[in-house]
Amino acid sequence: MKVDLSAEQTELGEASRQLLMREWTSADVRAAARPLGSGHAPKLWQRLADAGWLSLAFPESVGGDGGSLIDLAVIVREAGRALVPTTLSSTLHAGLLLHQLGTEEQLERWLRPLMRGELLATVAYAESSAEHKPAAYETLARPASGGWRVNGRKIFVENASVSDVVIVVCQVAQQQADPGFGLFVVPRDRPGVRLRPLATFGHDLQDELTLDDVVLDSGARLGSGADGGPDALSRFYHVAEVMAALTSVEMIGGAQAVIDQTSDYLAARHAFGKPIGSFQAVQHHMANAAMAVKGAELAGWQALWRLAESLPATRETAIAKSSAGRAYREATVIAHQLWGGMGYAEESDLHLWSRRAVAADLRHGSSAWYIQRLADRFAL
Repeated sequence: MKVDLSAEQTELGEASRQLLMREWTSADVRAAARPLGSGHAPKLWQRLADAGWLSLAFPESVGGDGGSLIDLAVIVREAGRALVPTTLSSTLHAGLLLHQLGTEEQLERWLRPLMRGELLATVAYAESSAEHKPAAYETLARPASGGWRVNGRKIFVENASVSDVVIVVCQVAQQQADPGFGLFVVPRDRPGVRLRPLATFGHDLQDELTLDDVVLDSGARLGSGADGGPDALSRFYHVAEVMAALTSVEMIGGAQAVIDQTSDYLAARHAFGKPIGSFQAVQHHMANAAMAVKGAELAGWQALWRLAESLPATRETAIAKSSAGRAYREATVIAHQLWGGMGYAEESDLHLWSRRAVAADLRHGSSAWYIQRLADRFAL
């Protein structure tokens, strides 16, 4: 595996960082955060779309820029460093599913506007009784008058309240050869769609989504025929792995930002006539945090490389996501301790990364869930 980025990818990362330094400050992060903000930043969103962030990873044949998964990971890492709103993650998730399963008509209807920054989207999959097992989902789609009628409830739907459409994962009422699984694009303003905001530690946008006899046209189901069944399920799982791996490098970007800020603070803060960063005990803490982040970063690139090469990556993704989640959370805990009283004052920005660390760890499977998955895999 080659973990070194190319010169072009390094330049892409630097350009992305410079863009965010100009366009997105910690004051903007505070302004966008709930409960006072909407959780979304329209001006930044259009700048990211203009810079090609939303179209980078899609092939030119569908109107994208033809970049690789590694290219996408480079900008996602910078998004994590700068705490870009999570609408980026949820919209990319929806876009990848559209690309994997959409017909040409569906790509024109939803994916191309998404790549231009004209459409926000998210994915609703978790249910109270089945977070990661589509076979146990209770949300049900039934054929009705040439279209579909959907009923059910989803929880922890990211950014649903600001998204234009939600891709809902459903069981499908058995009809002849229909395999019983489907993904449906549901407009947020469709009659019967109800949202209830959920309070979260990370102050991110999470909603409970209720679908009460929501009527959809025949083109709302992604794919057609066999594409709506076992193949759709395998592609759904593949995209889930991609999103988990991308989230791992997003967390690495955030963790590195915490380490960089803490290093600057330790160099500027003096005690007993010298920078507190010169004390050996402080250096031990920083070294432990840096080693954990570097190890998680290598695991993240390993998972992404295997996914980009169409190699099995279930184990590597689990290692990447669990190690990045722990490294990010532990880096913020160490930083709060080393900052002393300032680390616990909301006037400082450190808590912004701490909140994101907790929220990102839970997204697309928590560290604990992936560790258990690894244990089950190896019968530990």
